[in-house]
Amino acid sequence: MAVSLERRYSGPDPWAQWLAAPKRILALMLGSGHPAEMQLVGYTRFPLWRLFLRKGGWFFLVGAVFVLILTVFSASSLRLAKRFEAEGLSATGVVLDKYERVETDSEGNSETNYYLEITFDTRQRGSVSVTRSVNPSKFKETEVGAPIFVLYLESQPKEIELDPGENRAASVVTRYIALFFGVLGLTGLWISGRHAVAGARARAYGTMYRAKVLRQHPTNTSVNKKTLYRLVWTNPEGHECQSLAYTASTLRSFTPGSDITAFKGIKRDWWEGDVGPRHPET
Repeated sequence: MAVSLERRYSGPDPWAQWLAAPKRILALMLGSGHPAEMQLVGYTRFPLWRLFLRKGGWFFLVGAVFVLILTVFSASSLRLAKRFEAEGLSATGVVLDKYERVETDSEGNSETNYYLEITFDTRQRGSVSVTRSVNPSKFKETEVGAPIFVLYLESQPKEIELDPGENRAASVVTRYIALFFGVLGLTGLWISGRHAVAGARARAYGTMYRAKVLRQHPTNTSVNKKTLYRLVWTNPEGHECQSLAYTASTLRSFTPGSDITAFKGIKRDWWEGDVGPRHPET
């Protein structure tokens, strides 16, 4: 017997929540969506992109952002490297001072940065003093008052290299890191997209059936220090099936014995709360 479901989300608009509280985005991606708030008051299409994000599509978004940032940095370093190769002039400077600075972020994590204060004479603009951040090894091997090699730009003498070619090297390293994140993002796109399409197809074409919740199974994943749970039910073939992961408050209405709707997929069954209700005309 065919079953027709007409549902919509009666809870608050998720877009408004995202704009008001950025942290809510991660919660929506990994553990919420409030299926318990669905009421039998009409039908609203469940967007495919939401299932895409729930199945790890945010890895693709994070990878894309990192690729963009690293690509911009790599291109900037490469342009600077070409300038040093075209107009770089060498000089011997003197280390005036060296110091460390410990910076602590809002989460209490500390990071130590190392700096050298250097002065050197240019060919046309006299003496120039600069403060330059360096790596720990360079910091330790450099003594105050010691001479130091400097490569500077004739048109911008405060722009220096302490090791010739360091900007080009940074560009190459950043390019490979961007490639890594690009591959990671594309992998996330392929895996998450495949799962999202599988869920959408099960919702549209798979056999729809009713089942009873056996239990809420805790996972090893948490969001905002709240453990995520999966609904467990038995399909008509007698196999146990699991939903995507949600917070306990989201699943509070789905206690053992509760009736739920599920769809038969090719490789797995999908809970209606994961993929959304079937269109009444399907």
